[in-house]
Amino acid sequence: MIKQKFRKILIKAVRSIYYCQRHIILTRDLKVPKISLDDIHIRSIREDSEALTDLSNHVPHKAKIIQQRLEAGVDCYVVYNDTNKMIAYGWYATRDFYEPMQDVTFMLQKGQVYPFDVELLEEYRGQFMLAPKLAYLFWNHYITLGYNNIICMVDLKNTASLQLHAFMNFKEFGEMILTRFIFTKPFTTRRRYTGSYFDQ
Repeated sequence: MIKQKFRKILIKAVRSIYYCQRHIILTRDLKVPKISLDDIHIRSIREDSEALTDLSNHVPHKAKIIQQRLEAGVDCYVVYNDTNKMIAYGWYATRDFYEPMQDVTFMLQKGQVYPFDVELLEEYRGQFMLAPKLAYLFWNHYITLGYNNIICMVDLKNTASLQLHAFMNFKEFGEMILTRFIFTKPFTTRRRYTGSYFDQ
């Protein structure tokens, strides 16, 4: 127990000095397969005060970020199940979006949407097909608004996310975003690559 605590403290100390993240860009057309979505629904935190309260209670440390994103015109939706329990949330940008964590700006094409900071609450993870259903629920919403393409960024260390996006027929854009954090300050470069990380 003591060794584990010491290891966590050491890792945190090292990461406060330097660590590196590698993300790849994925994309696909917004098309939803025939699948029942009747047992889940989304509510906008911009229009629904209860949804905003639920999100704020779940991530109290993000209160300032939530306000900044809403002021910047970014959309956020909370997902509820058929018993009206919060099970997930996700942020979606529909115009050029600056990501301060990686110090990078995503330039969106017309009809393109960019999801980020999407979380399925821990107690609901591992349920068969739930994660894809959540994505399809969001996609349906944006399809009705006239959007036809999605672009996203996935951490290469997140193998579960890579597998999910491969399963959902995302394609690699061939671009990597490499961010080095030195004393928590991000230094980001964008690189082209060949081959596929889905195959690794």
